[in-house]
Amino acid sequence: MTTMRLALFPFLLLAAAPLARADSKKPSDEVDIEAVKPKLVFLHDGRGHYLAVVPFDSDSPVFYGDGKTFYQQRVFAYSHHQTDGRESLSFWAPTSVPRGGELSLASGVWTVRCSDRNTPMVTLDEIETGKLLERAAFKKVMWKRQAHGLARNDEGTYYYVDELRDDRPTAEQADDPHPPTGFRLFVGRKGKMREQKITDSTVDSKGIVLTTRIGQLSMDEDGKRVVLIKGKKRTELIRLEPLDNLRVIYSDLGIYGKLGVPCDAL
Repeated sequence: MTTMRLALFPFLLLAAAPLARADSKKPSDEVDIEAVKPKLVFLHDGRGHYLAVVPFDSDSPVFYGDGKTFYQQRVFAYSHHQTDGRESLSFWAPTSVPRGGELSLASGVWTVRCSDRNTPMVTLDEIETGKLLERAAFKKVMWKRQAHGLARNDEGTYYYVDELRDDRPTAEQADDPHPPTGFRLFVGRKGKMREQKITDSTVDSKGIVLTTRIGQLSMDEDGKRVVLIKGKKRTELIRLEPLDNLRVIYSDLGIYGKLGVPCDAL
């Protein structure tokens, strides 16, 4: 039998809910893996990069790390055919365009795909698995921000706004009249972006207005317009769709480093 699980996935908005922690003494950023610990299979590329997965189980978490610290992955699609020993899952990896990253098993071989790169993975033996489990820490998703808006002027100066990613369940988010935003504004050319101090902000159903020393940046989400206002001068900026510019945001702008996903290194 073939099973498939798909989730609507705007690359920059999806959030997978972390496992509930039974042990209240654990640090708040750690995941309780006791329920899946006996079933975890560790894969490695021979160069210090590891994945932890429960084969043929769409409900169990997937982790990536260096053998000491593992971060839970945001998985947005899963399918398997256990009779044939095949399965695949897609995980959030914004630099792996256009489909994100993929971990697959076929003919007994595990493979990680990032863009057009395919890396074969080897299963860790039982003894090494035991040693790894003794020393490893398993944490919630590392990356806790998401793109809000992107624009540039005619000279190639970019204006990029990101915000906190709300990983709470949908119902809990809907009941919160004041959800966290945590806006940040970066301005500059590719590779030379600088964060601007935000002194005031306006957020409503039409968009946001961020006040900084370089002026007020207004992002009208309804009219899909971005304007920089400084005194009486208004500069209309070219709005760019974040989903169409994932490589620009997560690589070219030079703002972010590692995201805690396999495609950081594979």
